[in-house]
Amino acid sequence: PQFRFDGDDVVWDVGANVGLYACFLASVLTTGRVVAVEPELRNAARLQANLRANAPTERWVTVPVALAAESGPGHLASEGDDAGPPTVGTGHHRLGRSEESLPVRRERGETLVAEGYPAPDVLKIDVQGAELRVLRGMGETLDGVRTVFLELHPDGCRRYGTSPAAVEEFAT
Repeated sequence: PQFRFDGDDVVWDVGANVGLYACFLASVLTTGRVVAVEPELRNAARLQANLRANAPTERWVTVPVALAAESGPGHLASEGDDAGPPTVGTGHHRLGRSEESLPVRRERGETLVAEGYPAPDVLKIDVQGAELRVLRGMGETLDGVRTVFLELHPDGCRRYGTSPAAVEEFAT
């Protein structure tokens, strides 16, 4: 099947990092919007600066949360560096409980929609193994999503107690 992208789509970029995809998408939308979700605050600041430099401000919004199956406080640690906080642009972060990690807000996608963020037509997910948690947190909002682009991280899935097969089963 061929992907169809409309200029009026709402695209959620979950795990947006510093905005490679978000900037491209926001720059080609005509009336739609990108909701760029990035929990690591330094990356989120760079994401916002990159979007500001590359797309009209009415085409995007950033949300500094970690999408999850449940809402509440969480902690974000860098991959392979449990001794220190995440660094800008590394892109390999995971939710954990380390005292050395950064506090973040976890939120369900359906809660963001209830708070007034536009529901997605297209969903791009790159969350280092937490894919199933993001999908579950979308709740009934997922029913209205036309296309999902998902970067699956098998090793990361195991860290979150799931598997690529479980993600695929949930998504179908």
